[in-house]
Amino acid sequence: MQVSLRQIAEAIETLAPPGLAESWDRSGLQVGDPEQTVTRAMVTLDPSLAAVAEARRAGAELLITHHPLLLQPLERIDLSSPPGAVVAELVRNGIALYAAHTNLDRAEGGVNDALAGLLHLTDVAPLGPGEAQVKVVVTVPVGYEGPVAEALFAAGAGRVGAYSRCSFAGRGAGTFFPGEGAAPFLGAVGRAERVAESRLEVLAPRTRLAAVRRALGEAHPYERPAVDVYDLGDAAATGALGRLGRLPESRPLGPWAAEVGRSLGASGVRWVGAADTLVRQVAVCGGSGAELWRLARSSGADVLVTGDLKYHTALDAVAAGFAVVDVGHGPSEACALPVLHDWLAGWVAERGAQLELVAFREPDPFHWNMP
Repeated sequence: MQVSLRQIAEAIETLAPPGLAESWDRSGLQVGDPEQTVTRAMVTLDPSLAAVAEARRAGAELLITHHPLLLQPLERIDLSSPPGAVVAELVRNGIALYAAHTNLDRAEGGVNDALAGLLHLTDVAPLGPGEAQVKVVVTVPVGYEGPVAEALFAAGAGRVGAYSRCSFAGRGAGTFFPGEGAAPFLGAVGRAERVAESRLEVLAPRTRLAAVRRALGEAHPYERPAVDVYDLGDAAATGALGRLGRLPESRPLGPWAAEVGRSLGASGVRWVGAADTLVRQVAVCGGSGAELWRLARSSGADVLVTGDLKYHTALDAVAAGFAVVDVGHGPSEACALPVLHDWLAGWVAERGAQLELVAFREPDPFHWNMP
């Protein structure tokens, strides 16, 4: 089965719904034609000239990155600038570019869950509020509850904390009168009908609402099912910006920070806090998450692992007696590559798609010299 860029994007967005992205983010299609056929795709962290060159050598028609190229709108495509040069190389070589950024950071099974796994954290929970929830309510003729519920579950509805496939159904009676032009599933045009129905209710993340409604329309036997959507004040236990977990045993900060750096392939690690401070509860946020240290501290964490720690943020954390480990922006998010690769590999295998996946990890641009 041949696949298009649009189909690949839809697969990625099943893992990382675009609605999870920060308001300032520019995830999604960056360069390319959604309808173009893709037979080989390369997964990498950054849309750099080196990555484009590697994609060209690999014969890839699509570059899938974590970081967007066009994070800031371009006023002009200046080919002497790094973004302009990348755009030119992509277009010149017929390579499309798609980015999954903060939506992949927040996604269940995304960057931060992978980061927590690499640090061997247990009892992993969200750090910060999750995504907004809605309740979807639909009436279904008795006997058809199962197929409709299954479609809703497959589209991402029915999750409550650690539980999945959650729903509620209550019996009642529905009435309708099919007019001219109707194609009723039950009854006949011009005759009033009364049908035994079930009221089916499920919770869903707001980011999955479009997919849930589409699945509902495809699975429901009625021509035009009646659907109600209610916004809820609470949030799901998914889609949070960071994660909070627990080490198997307490560790001294200094030696443990060095071990974290090795586990993540960082070229160097820096941290704030006393080297002999014992840490057990660990917060993580890939990328530039140092500003979450207050939230991490109030949530019971002993330390936050992230990248891009700024000087004054470090001073504030030290003054509060809180530890932060900075492994660098890239190493803290490099786990995005296997997340994307493995998700798409499963999607390819399930559909028998004609799509080959390759990966490219560019070296960390930072070098460290000891004084």
